[in-house]
Amino acid sequence: MKSGLLFQFILVSVIVFCHGNDQFFNDDANLILPGSYNIPWMASVEDFRTLSLLTFPGAHDSMALYGGPEAEHQAWSLKDQLRAGIRFLDLKVFGLGTTLYVMHGVMYQHSTLRDVIDTVQAF
Repeated sequence: MKSGLLFQFILVSVIVFCHGNDQFFNDDANLILPGSYNIPWMASVEDFRTLSLLTFPGAHDSMALYGGPEAEHQAWSLKDQLRAGIRFLDLKVFGLGTTLYVMHGVMYQHSTLRDVIDTVQAF
C-alpha cells in the first residue's frame, strides 16, 4: 500500500515537473536550419517501400499557435514545420456552415482547413 502511494506521488511529481517548465523542443519561433539539413528526406525513400515500414516525423497539435499557454503547443508556423521535415500533421477542425475551422479545444487557430491544404500544396 505504502509503495503504491509512493509510486503515485513520484509519478505525479515527474509529470508536473516535466510539464511545468517552459522548455519544449520548439519553444523558439525562429527557425534556423543549417545549410546541410536534408529537408527533402522523402526523396531518398525507395519507391518500393510501404508506408508501414516508414516512421514519419510529426507534430502534435500542429496548428496550436494561439490561445495562451494552455492552448499553444507550437511555436513554428505550418510552413516552418514542413521546412523542418515534419510530414505528419495533427489537426482538429470544427465545421460551421461550409467552412472547416482549425481549432485547439475551443480556441480558433486563425486558419481553416483550406488554408492548411493550400500551404501543404504550395510546399
